[in-house]
Amino acid sequence: MDVASFRRDFQVNVDAAFVATKAALAAMIPRRGGSIINIASVSGLLAMTGMSAYGSAKAALIHFTRQTATEGGPHNVRANVIAPGVSNTPATLAAFAGPTAPWGQKIAAQVPMRRFGEPAEVAALALFLASDQASYLTGTCISVDGGKAVELYVPAP
Repeated sequence: MDVASFRRDFQVNVDAAFVATKAALAAMIPRRGGSIINIASVSGLLAMTGMSAYGSAKAALIHFTRQTATEGGPHNVRANVIAPGVSNTPATLAAFAGPTAPWGQKIAAQVPMRRFGEPAEVAALALFLASDQASYLTGTCISVDGGKAVELYVPAP
């Protein structure tokens, strides 16, 4: 991978979040409240061959979100990040040919819940994080990944 490709992942995943967060904070700080939710990936928590730029950028986004929480907290602005695992999205389906294709089945078998996630499952968490029910939750990274980030999973022989 060349440096330009590596940087592109950071521009898309970190620089864009920085610009959006800066604008959001400008509006939220005077109002004394708000909720910022970033979307990272389980790849920001776990290393995977061939994903060095993407995983590194998502890890940086997770830490940037924590940093935002520390700086926004005194102004009652919360910042959290969601780390989805493999999900039934167009990009995932294009990359792995979906959960029923042979490669998709191998990937799903390595997830403790043995399936791909659904976008609606990530959206439900985002709605909760944006709500007043999460009013004391900030600086967290929550995985929606069927248990992938919490288990050193080794398939049975």
